[in-house]
Amino acid sequence: MNAVNRKIPPSITGFPKLRLPDVSTINLNNGSNLVTLNSGNQPIVQLTLVYEGGKLDFTNPAIPMLVSASLRDGCKTMSGDEVEYQLDFNGAWLKSEVRDHNSVVTLTSLSSKLDKVLPIVREILTSPTFPEQRISRNKDKMVASWELQRKKVDYLAESASLCQLAGSGHPLTIEATPERISAVDRQVLIESQKPMYATSSMSAYLAGSVNEYEMDSVVRFLESLPTGNQSVKRRLEPFKSDYSPTEVVIDHKGALQSAVVMSIPAIDRYHHDYCMLRLVTMALGGYFGSRLMTNLREKQGLTYGVSAGLYGYHEGGAVMISTQCDNRSVRAVIEGTKHEIRSLMENPPMGEELERLVQTASSELASILDSPFNVMNHVATHRLAGTPPDYFDRQQAAVDTLSPDAISDCASRYLNVDKMLVAIAGDTTTMVK
Repeated sequence: MNAVNRKIPPSITGFPKLRLPDVSTINLNNGSNLVTLNSGNQPIVQLTLVYEGGKLDFTNPAIPMLVSASLRDGCKTMSGDEVEYQLDFNGAWLKSEVRDHNSVVTLTSLSSKLDKVLPIVREILTSPTFPEQRISRNKDKMVASWELQRKKVDYLAESASLCQLAGSGHPLTIEATPERISAVDRQVLIESQKPMYATSSMSAYLAGSVNEYEMDSVVRFLESLPTGNQSVKRRLEPFKSDYSPTEVVIDHKGALQSAVVMSIPAIDRYHHDYCMLRLVTMALGGYFGSRLMTNLREKQGLTYGVSAGLYGYHEGGAVMISTQCDNRSVRAVIEGTKHEIRSLMENPPMGEELERLVQTASSELASILDSPFNVMNHVATHRLAGTPPDYFDRQQAAVDTLSPDAISDCASRYLNVDKMLVAIAGDTTTMVK
């Protein structure tokens, strides 16, 4: 065997064409669907249940947040502590979360223990008790979290930016304030839980070492869930079209830094240019070697970090650039960002910079294929984020066709700095006007 010369770096080659593994879909007797992927050599599976109804579908977002936080705090035959003990004892992990328009329950379990833990999950979903003491504890945690966030300039700027994009009063801008949290009582949680986890709106995703035993166990569990409960009705309100004011400044006395969020209204996930615009946004500020990081951070020293991303909400899309900087550098950061956007149109990445961008984008796609759980999470985004069914292939095609001309053309069409909305939070007394 030849010795490895550590002084010679290994050769770097491009990624082959990446392909998302095929998944299977089973139609269950109760009308719901089970999507499965049998992959991996470890005796572990992950079951994700996605339901209709999230924070934006309630007039008070604190209601679904508290339901989700309190779901595993006790059920008909077990206290919250007993639930935790049984899950830990059987090598299982359970997570409940609420998204914009969906509620999600994820179980990760040893394959051999599925018959032990699935009955626990069934009880949690069908007969949660919502003990008053646990509800009070969860309320206190939510209030403390909200109060902490309101002290951060980045949170204030991001909240103001969403108001600019969506419009004041839009469901996306309504916060779970202490007053809204306090208004939720146990009876409201009991009444809201059943529609939030209605089997009629459920989609199930099973990945990992899925053999006959695991499949039978999960199918029996899913088909045992009660039907008949009406699900939460989705509320979709498109972003407003008259984006104003174009700049909002929030005075936060004593802040040592200012947070700046710059947003440009953009296309949605189903648009044929969405994946290309995502790569253009990555070139602008989506990875460490991006234009904004290279020029605003490394060359000019205006900020420690800056990022740009393309966000595809169900209600609309936006390119958002976020950073924090010295209060006196706010205007320089805004003008520098506009300069880099124009530079993408006039002087797009090429050569080594383009190769670096392609490799970064390909690495992100490859990370989706890293495990069966990651693959299934990507598949579930079709339900959670409204991505088209062929979203992975669209991203691969965009990477394959990435070129200086494609970047310049896409930036020219969708990154109009004249439509930029700016939200700033910081100490205005030290900002340069």
